[in-house]
Amino acid sequence: MFLAMKIPYRAFDVDAVGYVTADNGPKRPAVIVLHDWRGLSDFAKQKADALAALGYVAFAADLYGEGQVAQTDDEAAALMAPLAQDKALLRKRLLATYDIVAALPSVDPTQIGAIGFCFGGMSALELLLTEQPLVGIAGFHASLQGFKGSSFPDGIQGKILLMQGFDDPMATPAALQALGQALTQAEINWEIDIYGNTLHAFTNPQAHDASKKYNREADTRSWNRMQLFFEELFS
Repeated sequence: MFLAMKIPYRAFDVDAVGYVTADNGPKRPAVIVLHDWRGLSDFAKQKADALAALGYVAFAADLYGEGQVAQTDDEAAALMAPLAQDKALLRKRLLATYDIVAALPSVDPTQIGAIGFCFGGMSALELLLTEQPLVGIAGFHASLQGFKGSSFPDGIQGKILLMQGFDDPMATPAALQALGQALTQAEINWEIDIYGNTLHAFTNPQAHDASKKYNREADTRSWNRMQLFFEELFS
C-alpha cells in the first residue's frame, strides 16, 4: 500500500509544497525528484510514484515555491530564470529540500540520491556540488546551458549518470565532452549515455516541437538504466 501526500516546507526563501510517496516499511533509500522547467507538475509526481513502486521513498521537490506550475513555455522561462541566473539561490533551495528528505522518519539518511529532468537534471548536478553526502544523481536530458560546474571541488563521492539526446540543443555533444573532462579531472565517477536521433525532453510525451520531442525508446532505455544505477548504489 502506497502513501502519497503533499508536504509543506520552507525551501530557504519560499514556502514550498513537496510531494512524497512510499510504500509501508522500515527506513530505506530515498530519491529526490527535481522537476523540469514547468515546475512540480503531474509528470514529476508520476516519476515519484514510479520510484516508490521500486521500493524507494520518493520526494518530488518544489523549487519554485507555492506549488507553481507553468502552463506555457513563456511562463516556464519566467519561473526558471531567477534560479538559472542565481545558482547560489538555487543551491540554497536544493539544500533545504535535501534536509527535509534526510529528516523524514522513513528515510535512511545515508542512502539518498536524486534524479532530474531538463532544468531538474542541471539542478541535480548543482545539488551534488553542494557536497551533501548523496550516493549519486541521474539526469534525464539535463540542460547544461548556464551550468557553472566547469570546475568541480575535490572529494565529491556521489556518482553521476546523465542520459542525453545527441541532437539536444540544450546539451550539445561538445558541452557533454567538456563536462566529462571536468568530471574526470575532479576524479568523479561519471557516465554519460547518449541516444542517437534524440532531441531534448525525450521522456516527456507532451514534447513535440523543433527542439523538444518525445522518444519512446530513449524514454524506456533511460528509465531502465536509472533503475540499474540505483540498484547498484543502494546495494
